[in-house]
Amino acid sequence: MKSPIVPAEPPTLLPGPTAYDLVRRQTLWLIASVLVLPFIGLGSLLSQPMRGIVIVAFVVLGVVCAVRAGRAAISEMRAEGRERAAGYTTLLRSRRYRNLWQLDPRTGGVVRQPGENAGTDDGGEREERRPAVEVRSPPVSLEGGHGVHPLTQGLREFSWAAQALRYE
Repeated sequence: MKSPIVPAEPPTLLPGPTAYDLVRRQTLWLIASVLVLPFIGLGSLLSQPMRGIVIVAFVVLGVVCAVRAGRAAISEMRAEGRERAAGYTTLLRSRRYRNLWQLDPRTGGVVRQPGENAGTDDGGEREERRPAVEVRSPPVSLEGGHGVHPLTQGLREFSWAAQALRYE
């Protein structure tokens, strides 16, 4: 994948729906297609003449919603490519495009400049947390009926690890 040329000045939004708008549209169609599923099950409670009609109607509605979600996904990928070629992105929290300008999908205003960290709320660098201590317990043997049950030992290891994890 060829790296885009990032403009020195913030670019303007291209005409048409942004990648962010299309991601929202795709999500809404997917939610709609999932919300249709319980109605298919409820249709089975009806008497026979209506049962087939209701189930078929909701299956068709679910398929239509899923197809619309697929079309929105394809359109979103195309819009994402157009935005990338123009040197900006409208997608929120996208680590793939931290070297591009991030523009507000509604106003076109600059949200983040190229190279800034996209994952922080205050604009500063996010520190990566690492545990100060790593705790390991010796392996447990259950030979001869003596020893600790593996589930109990696992819970003990978990509680020890939870107490020992202190972040710097």
